[in-house]
Amino acid sequence: MDDGTFYHNNHNRYSMIYLGRVSKAEANMVAKVIKQNFSISPKVYDKKEKGFALFFSVIETKKLHNLVKPFMLSTFNYKLYSL
Repeated sequence: MDDGTFYHNNHNRYSMIYLGRVSKAEANMVAKVIKQNFSISPKVYDKKEKGFALFFSVIETKKLHNLVKPFMLSTFNYKLYSL
């Protein structure tokens, strides 16, 4: 539950999930599976030394957070979009 980030300020609210040192093909496959199974469309970002990450726009972040909220430990609720 801890290798992701929720950025939020007055203008932006988006999430990223870091995949680490996987190949670009593997990162694209993860994005494709998330889209097929959950109708959430992340974009793959190359974070260079950190490896690949999945980027979720504002709309996709809301979908992602609604999906994972029932499974989050309460100590990680600060990582969720306040609806």
